[in-house]
Amino acid sequence: MALKDLEIKNLKPSVKPRKLYDGGGLFLFLAPSGLKSWRYEYAFQGRRSTLTFGTYPDLSLKDARERLADAKRLLREGADSGIRGKAAQQTEEAVAPETFRTVALEWFERKKPGK
Repeated sequence: MALKDLEIKNLKPSVKPRKLYDGGGLFLFLAPSGLKSWRYEYAFQGRRSTLTFGTYPDLSLKDARERLADAKRLLREGADSGIRGKAAQQTEEAVAPETFRTVALEWFERKKPGK
């Protein structure tokens, strides 16, 4: 049964984590803290994985379904979308590593004109 936006808004946290399925592997994970996150369970090359798309309400039901369609397309093309996302994140970190020194120098450059 597909989820509805009003149903999601009215969800209250419980003692145990819950999964509310929307269909096609997409579900809303409801943590005891009240956090609601969109996740996708899938199997790639015989290995089960879970991909987290984002949190509700930052990521709407419609957007989560669109991301599900994109992830399924990547899987059909033979690419594991979870691995692809992690690789892209690692590439960004390698290109611009944020160290204390770089942050401190940026802060110093911003504060220098007023001193």
